[in-house]
Amino acid sequence: MDTHIVYPGQIPQDTDLLLAQKLMALSVGSLGDALYGRTAAAWGFSPTLSSTALTVAIGAGVILASGPLLATALGGQGGGLPADATVTTKQYLLPSAQTLTFPGTGGTYTLYALCSDVDTDNTLLPFWSADNPTQTQAGPNNAGTQLATRRASQVVLTLAQSAPAAPASGSVIPLMTFAVPGGATSASGVTYSQIANTFWLTIPELQSAIAAIAPGRLLNKQPFTNTNGATGTSGIYTVPAGVNTIIVQGVAAGGAGGGSMDCLNTSNASAGSSGGAGSYFEARMPVTPGQQIPYFIPAGGVGATAANGADGGALTFGPIGDLGTLSAPGGLGGYKGGIASSSGAALVTNAPAVGLPTGPDIVFSQQGEQGSPGVAALGQAVAFAGGSSARGSGGVGRVTYGTSNQYPGGDGQGWGAGGGAHANVAGTQNAGGAGADGYLLIEEYS
Repeated sequence: MDTHIVYPGQIPQDTDLLLAQKLMALSVGSLGDALYGRTAAAWGFSPTLSSTALTVAIGAGVILASGPLLATALGGQGGGLPADATVTTKQYLLPSAQTLTFPGTGGTYTLYALCSDVDTDNTLLPFWSADNPTQTQAGPNNAGTQLATRRASQVVLTLAQSAPAAPASGSVIPLMTFAVPGGATSASGVTYSQIANTFWLTIPELQSAIAAIAPGRLLNKQPFTNTNGATGTSGIYTVPAGVNTIIVQGVAAGGAGGGSMDCLNTSNASAGSSGGAGSYFEARMPVTPGQQIPYFIPAGGVGATAANGADGGALTFGPIGDLGTLSAPGGLGGYKGGIASSSGAALVTNAPAVGLPTGPDIVFSQQGEQGSPGVAALGQAVAFAGGSSARGSGGVGRVTYGTSNQYPGGDGQGWGAGGGAHANVAGTQNAGGAGADGYLLIEEYS
């Protein structure tokens, strides 16, 4: 922004004051250009229809529109600033409500804003007398002439069925249309609509609109884990002050790996199938500070000796007001292994994958990865790794052969992963690895 310079002891001129205002107007206009471009942008002008007369009261409003920087000379009387036709964005004001009468009935009438600069507030100003500096004169040349003391960038409203002529060096901006029923005696039955792309949201209104469709500034992240062992953890999430949107990420618990059977000689082998991973979701939703939302963080499935692995628990978040509850199913446990002897082989199929999460405002979801089948034959056993989740990796699998070799499957790592299965040759029965617990992460936005 350009700034006019004056110095101590300098004799002030009228142009010192006027040029400072011109530079300010140019700076504000450039800011308007950067924000809205060279287009009309209106705020306010709220209509109130009369129930007793064929009139409408239009509230105060503001319009940004293109116009000349100085339509005419500013000041004068031997000084001042000349007209400047540089086009910039200008602010035109309707400072108070204006009541208009509909010009007819049975038709559609447009509310037009006539934007222009008008020199106003005429006042009789004192002037110095060059012949006698101790004496003041009533206006220029002591003629008693009043002069304008304010240049108003004003809005004048009118209702018409066609656009009126633009004022000198000004513009005409259509704001809204009114449909007046035939024979109407009051405006109670009148309907109206704003002209498209003319009215703009204020910054608070824009913030509210954005918050309704997208999160604002990230304020905090809150993780929630299972702290109660095999029972899982229940709790209540309370929306903190200043939080209007949350993104919820949740993964259900993983299933345990399947156990192996007793293998009492070197010709016997057994391997279970590994556990599946829990499903995962991401959901974005509006919330209200102080709102309370229940949640449940499940425990991972536990392996059992010579038995199927237990399923992982489902994760829930909700109910969320009237929106319902987010729910992610847990991973399925792996099947126990069969016994393969020297005369045959044993194949344990893997459990099927669980379904997708359900609930409101889900923007992304993923099934948990299935566990893998176990294979045993001719004194060898292969147990594969558990299924991986979106937030964890499956417990390790094993390959074993020889005499009395036992290799338990690994536990699921991170969150929601499945446990690895147990494998043995000529050994005793044992359990598969445990599935990993569920997990919840809440990102809080303004």
